[in-house]
Amino acid sequence: MTTRKDFLPENIEFWIDNWQRKDLIGNIAASWLFSFPFERVNVIVNHSSVTIDDFPEEIRPKIKLWPNVMRHNLSRGPINRNINQAYVHTFLGEKKYCILAHDSYYARPGWAEKVINTPEYLFYSCPQGDGFHIQTLQGLKTFGWWDERYATMGWHEIDYLTRVLRQTHVNKVGKASIVDIHRIWPTQLSFVNQGHELHYNSVGLEEFIERFDRGFLPSIQQHKPDFKKVAYQWHHKKWLRSFEEHDGTLYNIQNGPVEAEVNWYPWLNLDTLQMDNSGY
Repeated sequence: MTTRKDFLPENIEFWIDNWQRKDLIGNIAASWLFSFPFERVNVIVNHSSVTIDDFPEEIRPKIKLWPNVMRHNLSRGPINRNINQAYVHTFLGEKKYCILAHDSYYARPGWAEKVINTPEYLFYSCPQGDGFHIQTLQGLKTFGWWDERYATMGWHEIDYLTRVLRQTHVNKVGKASIVDIHRIWPTQLSFVNQGHELHYNSVGLEEFIERFDRGFLPSIQQHKPDFKKVAYQWHHKKWLRSFEEHDGTLYNIQNGPVEAEVNWYPWLNLDTLQMDNSGY
């Protein structure tokens, strides 16, 4: 059987996107280190209250904090910028795999074997939205950057997963494995179950990547209508048909967005991994 012989700690950069979950972040980071021998765990700190003291002392040498000083403590996003910049640091650092997880997701040992044994996939995502995903350099070239025009959290992950589906399933370019429990996907698609949950080329990662029950999670912030309204307004403009309408989702996968995607980092040549600073 063909396997990924390069899925090794030295070829992987792992990131956790964190807000104010001080009581949880240490155990989350420890679960990932227990599941796989990462060289380090990068933590994008989006709230200034989180410090290295929130991590168990024995794993602190493997923790690297990236304080997001340009984000106010009360801000909710945009998370897409965090994701894209994690890609930049990963691939400019000559790593082959960029793995990102929210600070409410933890891992059980065995997940890495699912990736090692499925070398044909360029991108993996499970079990919901942008909660956990693995990006390869070829996947980034094939599926593009996350859309930073989603100025707040919300709808951004459905945007990206739909673009991946359109590229792989409709255009037959690249391969991806996606499990998404958002109950919006149309059952007219063969890989959507009757609960409107997406299972596209599942390799079983969702059996090992889990999310803490919402009742045990410190709340980031109330989902205020104005935040969701801003995200949805852009989403509806870009895709025309609502993803809450199952036929609208199917239409979008087949026809694509109205707005063209943006190359958010034109100074980075993904083919050569060289930077062009001539415009600065």
